[in-house]
Amino acid sequence: MPGASAQPLYRQLSVPMADLATLPAEFYALQALAMKSAAEVQRFAVRTGLVGTRTVRVASGGELFYVLLLGVYSDYAAAEAASASLPEEVRALPPWIRPLAHLRSALREDGSSATLPQLGD
Repeated sequence: MPGASAQPLYRQLSVPMADLATLPAEFYALQALAMKSAAEVQRFAVRTGLVGTRTVRVASGGELFYVLLLGVYSDYAAAEAASASLPEEVRALPPWIRPLAHLRSALREDGSSATLPQLGD
């Protein structure tokens, strides 16, 4: 299709993720994985060819994790479509569609979430 975006579908369907705090709580986030190492998360994103991702730091069970976000979507159906468009290696994890309100409640309160740059933009 002429003029179509070269971005993968999961990015085309996503709203901008610049400031998760300003997005409606009713939106959904598509999370690929969570690891204790930011470097490992970044290596996974690069190895699997994921672009436009965002890494945020969350607290869970008293521990810190780095979460690889693939996008934020205005409704569950868009998040499902985005998930279905991912490379097989990522779909095999499988990714987690989670309410944005739930993700925001886990973000570090010290302002250290979202300290890593987006990849591929």
